[in-house]
Amino acid sequence: MEANYLNTAEGADILALPVGDLHIDTPLEEYGLNFCWPVKPLEGSGVRSELRRAAKHPRQGSALLKDDPDQTSIYRYESRVFPATLTDLLTRAEESWRRRSDQYVFAILDLSRPYVEGRPCGGRIAGIIGLRATSAPDFVGESGHVVVLPRAQRTHVMTNALCLLLKYCFTPRTQGGLELRRMEWIATAANDASSAVPRRLGYACDGIRRWRGVVTNPRSATQRKW
Repeated sequence: MEANYLNTAEGADILALPVGDLHIDTPLEEYGLNFCWPVKPLEGSGVRSELRRAAKHPRQGSALLKDDPDQTSIYRYESRVFPATLTDLLTRAEESWRRRSDQYVFAILDLSRPYVEGRPCGGRIAGIIGLRATSAPDFVGESGHVVVLPRAQRTHVMTNALCLLLKYCFTPRTQGGLELRRMEWIATAANDASSAVPRRLGYACDGIRRWRGVVTNPRSATQRKW
């Protein structure tokens, strides 16, 4: 007779969370970042990567995407569909990012845009850039999840935000950095724009991972790793 084994996992689907769990009204001093490495705001030429907060950043990003006719294009190479509502976006931010201690997501501000009084972050939201602890004990990280809003694409935003993150990751701890040993970039083979980023910054391509994940575009299942 086979033994019975307990498995309490509820599956990978992300369900809507109670409003209180979305931290919309959580004060800054009570909002836990829950990341395995220290993080801080990063600022450089024309961009600032802020510590993302549910009450501040997703609202404007969601509004900008809602009015963009090509909004779904930025999720063309992702395994999940475009968030239909602000609640969907906040749920994803909480379940997929904040509750996972192995990854953190910054909000990117485009400092070249004029500051608009009364709007979140002065109306300068340009996207997000994430830092994943691929192997925290070995001090190996990955740049991702990365999304640049359509209005900020083909500008200085992506390059400068990534350079800021890499500088912080490789800077010695004695100088305020993380002192990581390696940073990776993974892009789907069909996403030419994403594949061009590591080449431009001098990454070395380590190889190709075939059928790495399920995505809406079948050609995207093959990934290149730098």
